[in-house]
Amino acid sequence: MHVPEFAATDVLQHARRLWFLSVMPETNAALKAGRLRELNVKDDNGIIVVQGRASLGMKQFFGQANLPVIMGSTRVAYLLCLRRTIRIMLVKTSLLPLHDIQLGLLMPGS
Repeated sequence: MHVPEFAATDVLQHARRLWFLSVMPETNAALKAGRLRELNVKDDNGIIVVQGRASLGMKQFFGQANLPVIMGSTRVAYLLCLRRTIRIMLVKTSLLPLHDIQLGLLMPGS
């Protein structure tokens, strides 16, 4: 059996996309209920994303021009917050270099 080879970054990108797709029912419900009307949202291949008014600045800060809208009540939101908290704790204890945060490694696209 031949297994195609993928770069690790491609695999991670696909895994993140699946995470985001898995929580879109909650996001779509919030959108339909009007709870996201203050945000500049759009559908990006099944994932509801928010775009900032200054997308260039957003891209420089977050590493991407838009970010998925994830409801705080979802397990994915919890896990992303937990990941960020652990990385910050590692930086504070000098187990992770500070430049990792500055390079955007704590962002969802990392």
